[in-house]
Amino acid sequence: MNENRPTQEASGDRVLDRRLADALGGAAPPCVEEAVEKHFQQAKADLASRSRPAVFGARSSVTRRVALAVGAALVVGLCWVAVETFRSPKITWAEVVDSFEGVPYFAATVFVVEKPFEPAERIEVWVAADGRVRVHQRGHVLFGDRDGHVVGFDMASGARFDPTQLDGPTLRDTGLSDALSILEVMASMEMLSLDNLLAHFSGRTALSTPSLNPNASISRDLQVFDITNERTPEWLRIWALRSTRLPVRVRLWDPRNGDVTEMLFEYMLEQPDDAFSPDAFDKVLRRKDGRLNKMHALLQDPGGRKLTPEDLFKENGFHMPTVAEAGRTPEGVFWVVSGKAGTGPLRAEPSRASAS
Repeated sequence: MNENRPTQEASGDRVLDRRLADALGGAAPPCVEEAVEKHFQQAKADLASRSRPAVFGARSSVTRRVALAVGAALVVGLCWVAVETFRSPKITWAEVVDSFEGVPYFAATVFVVEKPFEPAERIEVWVAADGRVRVHQRGHVLFGDRDGHVVGFDMASGARFDPTQLDGPTLRDTGLSDALSILEVMASMEMLSLDNLLAHFSGRTALSTPSLNPNASISRDLQVFDITNERTPEWLRIWALRSTRLPVRVRLWDPRNGDVTEMLFEYMLEQPDDAFSPDAFDKVLRRKDGRLNKMHALLQDPGGRKLTPEDLFKENGFHMPTVAEAGRTPEGVFWVVSGKAGTGPLRAEPSRASAS
């Protein structure tokens, strides 16, 4: 029999107790520490009661110590999860609303599904805290501000128009009714208001007080709130980051017919003033270098990524070719006269070029 076994076990127990205390580190509430300590001591007692006969000698002691070490590792792992959870405390809806009001700029991609068997309508929105708004939908770009100015552009023709003068059928046919509605709501807010935004998307009906939904909060970094429409079966769900207290996703669901509206948010510290200027955008459209992907002209990606071909050309020191004249011969040959030669991968010669 190993006479040193009790001493070795006591020493091992003290080491495990010390490591458990270090793992908790006083970061968890007393009730958590008490519960973890209780389960830990019970695990040690259970293992001690199942000790093998002395005939196994040192092997039995080693086996028991390994089992204790594994058990301690599991407990420490659970403690770490508990501690990390308490380091990311719950946030309140009021904190989410306040954080949203404080952002200088945000962008949202909105997906609208009015019939489950039809493709979603995609709308892009950029909003400045001072009420300037820019909306993209179906090849149209709309600009608005808090003073009520609204200007639209048809990207196919380059035409400038007033969306507020379009009749109902035209708005529906062009799909601009949703875009114009979003623009007017965003521009009319005296300050960025998440409550007003959600009220608009829910039809401005009475909404319940947001409640936490722990079943949908599967990540430590996210907290989920549910809101019920008190007049219809519709409901809202909002995902917010605990660290910034900002919403990153909103879903509106109507169980009666499967209508769904989803909004994905991103935030930025700045955008160029020209990004919200219809006059600056008009000048870009009037350049004789085509309208390929000019829809996102003048916008700035918060990560510095390129959004348009022009951004790529500027980065490499190239410039787009300009078109002075274009036409088609009686034989059907298309010709182009470039007023200024381009450089780089899309280079065009300053002479007549034809292609059938």
